[in-house]
Amino acid sequence: MTKVALEQELNYLREPLKENGFNPVSMDSDEVVSAAIITGRDEDMMNIEEIEVPVPVIDARGRDEQDIIAELQNKLG
Repeated sequence: MTKVALEQELNYLREPLKENGFNPVSMDSDEVVSAAIITGRDEDMMNIEEIEVPVPVIDARGRDEQDIIAELQNKLG
């Protein structure tokens, strides 16, 4: 299963992610992940994200579960 890091505020996505073949893990986990889903609150005043990771980062702000999962599937091929 593809591991996806989630911010704590996004725990409601755990089950939908599992149902779509992903393995959600905590953002502060030391596990290697293929993508990260964030709340978007970690951006500064110029909309520059403070999180630096070498994987696709999806901003969940204002989006529904299906949209987030579709983007995740698209970015991971």
